Amino acid sequence: MLIWLRRASLITGCLFFLIGLISLMGSSSGEFLQVGLSVIWMVLAVVFVLLGINLLTYQRMGRENLIARLSFRQVERQRFEAEMILSEDGKVCRMELFGDEWQLDVRVVKWKNIANLFGMDTWYRCERISGRFGHVAQYADQFPSVVSLSQDVGLNLGMLAQRYGQVVPWVDTMYGCANYMPMADGACYEVLLAQQGIISRPTNEAAKVAIRRWSGVPVRDERKSRLALPGIKSAGLR
Repeated sequence: MLIWLRRASLITGCLFFLIGLISLMGSSSGEFLQVGLSVIWMVLAVVFVLLGINLLTYQRMGRENLIARLSFRQVERQRFEAEMILSEDGKVCRMELFGDEWQLDVRVVKWKNIANLFGMDTWYRCERISGRFGHVAQYADQFPSVVSLSQDVGLNLGMLAQRYGQVVPWVDTMYGCANYMPMADGACYEVLLAQQGIISRPTNEAAKVAIRRWSGVPVRDERKSRLALPGIKSAGLR
């Protein structure tokens, strides 16, 4: 609803400005009434434009967009079968990951406010998912498992934005962000895109227990663990 309100305000302001400008250009110096009406149209245009600009300050603050859902089944120690459902098109990806944690890499394109007015919301692309080992020393003996989730087809938007950012001024910024969480048998997660980047939240008890163990919190006393580590709530524990 908010996006339609700000679009309507800005479009109405532009129309009022054009009406006022046409009326002013068609009036002579002695036609005070027509000049006065032209001024009123332009004042209304300024009011609606200012209203639309003010609505821009409320755009998607705190909004979270679901990117994907993940679930894991442990095959053996540090080996998991993962299923990832992409929310954009419902595509189901199944892969095998090795390690203690999973990591999702996402590329984000953020548009400037002028582009947001025409429906150019923040774009994202899931690029790869990989397994991570809890101890860095294990990388010397084990190859990390990396699965590509996308391909560059057609014109590479990232390359165009980096090379021709001045020619395409409506691109605010392009950046990559990653998020990682522990893998566990039966654990399920939701991955969301928010203002501050990628957020993962556990959606079942197996994932919540895995996060507590991963954080070094004793699982047996949930109440004390929440009091001791209130930051766990931001990871999705409620």
